[in-house]
This record gives sequence, C-alpha cells and structure tokens, in this order.
Amino acid sequence: MIRGLIFDFDGLMVETESSARDSWLEIYREYACDFPHTLWSETLGGSRGGFDACVYLAEQTGLPLDHEELHARRQQRKRELVAAEPLLPASPNISPRANVGACGSASRQAPRAAGW
Repeated sequence: MIRGLIFDFDGLMVETESSARDSWLEIYREYACDFPHTLWSETLGGSRGGFDACVYLAEQTGLPLDHEELHARRQQRKRELVAAEPLLPASPNISPRANVGACGSASRQAPRAAGW
C-alpha cells in the first residue's frame, strides 16, 4: 500500500523556469539592459554557478541598486507568473486526503506560494 508520495515540486507540476527568467527580464527592461541568457542558464536546475542577476544588473547599469528591494520585487512577480501557469498535463490528480510531500531546489517559500 502506498502511504505517501514525494514530488519534485519545482517544474514537475507547474512550469517554473520561464517565470523565473521572465521576472528578471521585466526588471532588466526597466533599466534598458540586455538580459544575460547565457549566464542565466548556468543557474538552471538549482546550480547557482556564482551568477547573481541583481549584481550583474548593477554592474551593467553603473547604478547603486537596492538589491534587497529588487530581489523582493522580482520574487513577487515570479510568484504571480507561476500562479498564472496551468498544471502540466503529466501532473497527477491529487486527492485532498492524500499524504503528499514536495521537494526540489526552489526556496522554502515555493510550497507556501503554491498554497501548501
């Protein structure tokens, strides 16, 4: 008998990669700065690769940016974009009574943002 399931939450049930990227793209456009897609790709799959999109933006613009505010604004926008994504077709139908866990490389906020 199956007593519980564990899903790789980040990207299995909802596509999150484009929301993560697009939330930064919007901010970069505000500063008329090209987004570094190649450097960004190094962060995919949970590997940060030493790249910080906020630090890079500050270096490219030469402006004293409020990194905390930018990260918070970007995270909020990412949550909005993810919330608008449909469930992926392979997502299982989960009973509200099911004993389900979630894991992944996303921040600890991800399950809360998804209503868990």
